[in-house]
Amino acid sequence: MSHYEAGPLAAYNSLQDPHLQSYNANTQIRKHLIKSGLVSKHGDIISENRYRLQIAKKEHRKNVKDMLATAIVHKALDMERMRQYEIRKRLDELYKIDVVQRVKAERTKKE
Repeated sequence: MSHYEAGPLAAYNSLQDPHLQSYNANTQIRKHLIKSGLVSKHGDIISENRYRLQIAKKEHRKNVKDMLATAIVHKALDMERMRQYEIRKRLDELYKIDVVQRVKAERTKKE
């Protein structure tokens, strides 16, 4: 079992580093931080707990969408199988009716 020791880097937050403020103020970097969910639209730094909660919610939404998409595909496949079964059933019935009519026609010709 490894023992985790919190060193000086464990408490370091690059978003609060005064030496990186000009870097973080760059519009492209700011947009990236906002899109990543590390900074709010107003420029406030998001806490780690809130960030983790947002990531968990996004992942949950993605999983729900994937499950829903899978369910829709399975339902569509089931409906297609049922449609094919009904078509096959109708064709079999039509074939049987045709065979019966041919047999009747042959019997009437022989008489």
